Amino acid sequence: MVEIAGLIAATDGRLPVFNRRARMELIDNFRIGCKGLILAPDCIDYAVRAYEAWLKGDEAGAEAGYAEMLPAVVFTMQGLENLICYGKRLFGPRAGLEIHDRAPALRPNEAGLAMTRRFAADLGPFPT
Repeated sequence: MVEIAGLIAATDGRLPVFNRRARMELIDNFRIGCKGLILAPDCIDYAVRAYEAWLKGDEAGAEAGYAEMLPAVVFTMQGLENLICYGKRLFGPRAGLEIHDRAPALRPNEAGLAMTRRFAADLGPFPT
């Protein structure tokens, strides 16, 4: 993210920058001048609420919305294999979708599944 801040500064903000990092440092990305993030769908409703609060100038509300999703984000972002294995398992129950694996892929273990179920329950279903 520090490098992105340098890019934004070097281009005087003329280049609309979107970061990825799977929602990590969501609010700090806005603080350095990112126009948005490329998001995974598992917590997108929380990220959108945080972004909307940010756009309204409600920094505390943006931080609070981000804090609600952060434990799940940190869990899924332990690496790409973990994200692919458990990120979809976080998204599936929230969206009412069944999840399937394709080989070769990291297979979930009971500890990871338990954590994912807890995070999905904490976040709740996607709003309709």
